[in-house]
Amino acid sequence: MRQRQPPGPPIELIYRQSLKRSHSNAYRSRHPEAFGFAKHRRTHPHPMSTKLESTGPNTEAAPITGSCLCGKVAFEVKGVPLKFLYCHCRSCQKSSGSIHAANLAFPEGSVTWTQGEDLIEMFVDTNENPGFPRCFCKNCGSPVPKLSRNRQFWVVPSGTLDSDPGMRPQANICWAEHAPWFAPADQIAKHDGPLA
Repeated sequence: MRQRQPPGPPIELIYRQSLKRSHSNAYRSRHPEAFGFAKHRRTHPHPMSTKLESTGPNTEAAPITGSCLCGKVAFEVKGVPLKFLYCHCRSCQKSSGSIHAANLAFPEGSVTWTQGEDLIEMFVDTNENPGFPRCFCKNCGSPVPKLSRNRQFWVVPSGTLDSDPGMRPQANICWAEHAPWFAPADQIAKHDGPLA
């Protein structure tokens, strides 16, 4: 009979430790268990969870800056984005509070925190979508960049960027879960300011 492995540390602790040590090869070799996450319940792989090929950050490109709503958490991204996707999965709808998330993927090693890293909190879903993480500023609640589940790339919320990433959205993903009230932006009225 196959013996069951003893339970490991909580996934919140695993993710928090691995986030802080994401660039430490020595830590990876000593603690491989810190880079495993609960299996996604989806029957198909999430498009933003698959491995994205890249030659690495383009260090010659001008850095892209970003920040949270209150400005206390700030970061810099170096390199060219790998993808720019609108995700319509229920987890992204709930975590963004919007009809879909609009995320860019950047190679691992591209993101540097310039201030407020100690203000970053993390929530990990253990119910509907076990292992789905949401990183945010604990002062204002804005989402901030996070490492993908397979730790191959950074997921950067496009709304947090303070400068143009140079890439435009490429696709809608998890369309099977899209909200029925979604309407493409080019099909609704546009106003330069708020409605009276």
